[in-house]
Amino acid sequence: MTMNWNIVNRTGQASDSLVTKLRPKISKLEKLLTHFPEDAVHLQVILDTRTSDKTYQIGLNLRVPSDVLHVGSESKSLVGAFDDAVKTLVRRLKRLKARYRRDHAWKHRSSSPMPEQAAVFTDSPLPESDGPQTHTDAVVEVLKEDYERLLGFVARQLNEYVLSGTIRKGAIEPADIVDRVAEQVLSDANRKPASMDYRTWCSSLAFQQTRSAIRQYSEAMAIQVPVDLDAAPEHAPAGEDDMEPEAFALNLLQRQLEPDELTLADTIPDPHIEAPDSRVVKNELLSSLSEMSRRWPKVEREMFQLHFMEGLSIDDVAHAFACDREAVEASVSNLRARLRTVVSGMAGGQCGGETIPEQVAAYSTHLDSLAAGTVGDPGYK
Repeated sequence: MTMNWNIVNRTGQASDSLVTKLRPKISKLEKLLTHFPEDAVHLQVILDTRTSDKTYQIGLNLRVPSDVLHVGSESKSLVGAFDDAVKTLVRRLKRLKARYRRDHAWKHRSSSPMPEQAAVFTDSPLPESDGPQTHTDAVVEVLKEDYERLLGFVARQLNEYVLSGTIRKGAIEPADIVDRVAEQVLSDANRKPASMDYRTWCSSLAFQQTRSAIRQYSEAMAIQVPVDLDAAPEHAPAGEDDMEPEAFALNLLQRQLEPDELTLADTIPDPHIEAPDSRVVKNELLSSLSEMSRRWPKVEREMFQLHFMEGLSIDDVAHAFACDREAVEASVSNLRARLRTVVSGMAGGQCGGETIPEQVAAYSTHLDSLAAGTVGDPGYK
C-alpha cells in the first residue's frame, strides 16, 4: 500500500532538491506502518529556518489511527535536523505500537481484513498547497474520523440520564457536547496527556462535558443536582466567534451530520460482518447488562460504561473522574466480581438462546484481559 505525505517548505530552498534529500529518510518509518490502515496514515513535514542564527527547524506530524505524533528538531544542518526528528519519531511510533497491541481500538472498522502488504510512502509528496499545513490541521482530520463514534458515546450517556428521569429526551443535543470537545481539543491541544491518544482523550473530555451539561441543565430547571455529578473544573467552552478557523470549520461539518438512533450494542466495535442470529444474541446480552447496571449507583454505572464497555483503562477512567487511581481500581474490582456472578447466571440460560454461553465466555475473557491490566478489544462476537 502507498501512503501520502506533504511538505510545508518555509526555508526558501527549491522544493525539488528537498524532496531528493528527504524522501530516503522517511523510509525508516515504512516498516513500522505496515499494518496500519492506508487511509488513516499521513506524514506532514514542516521545514522552517530561524534567520537570527541560521538554524533549521524541522517538524514532523504523523497521523495514525486515533492520534497524531508530533516531533521537532533544530540544527545548523537541514539533513542533520531531519535525521534527528525521524529517529525520535521512530522511537515514539514503536512505543505507540506497543500500546496498540494491548488496545485494539485503533483497528480499522471494516468488514475486510487488515491489509498485509508492505507500506510505502509515495515517491513524491502532495502538491505544495495540498495536505495539512499545520499540526492543528492534522488533529482536525483525527477528530473528523472519530466524530461518529464520539457522538454515539455521548448519545448513550445522555440516554442513561433520560432513562433515570434526570433530563427529558432531547433536552441536550449530543452534537453540542461533541462540538465543545472539538473546540477544547483544538484550542488547547498541548493539554493532552502523553499516555492518551486523541480518541481516549476525547472520550474523557466528552464524559466531563456531559456531566457539566447535565449539571447546568439541572440548575437551570431548579432540580437538585446529585452529589456524584460533580466534575473536574474545566475551561468554559469558547463561542463560535472565539473559535479558530479550523475549529469553526469542524463545527460546521458536525452540525450537518444527524446522529442515528443508537443502542448500547454500538459500544462494541466489530471489524467483521456478523450473522443476524449473532447480532440478536449480542443485543440480548448487552441489553441485560445495561438494564442491570441502571440499578447501580451513578458512579458505578459510569465506570461500567467507561471501563468495561468503552474500553478505557483504569488510569484513563481516573483521569476522566479526576480522582485517585486506587479508588477507581477498587471500584472496578468490585464491578468485575459482580459481573462474573451475573454472566455466570446468563450462561445457565437465563437470557435464552443456544449461543448465549459462548457470548458469556467471550465476555468473561474480556474481563480477564481487563483484570490483567491490558485493555482488550471488547468486540466479542
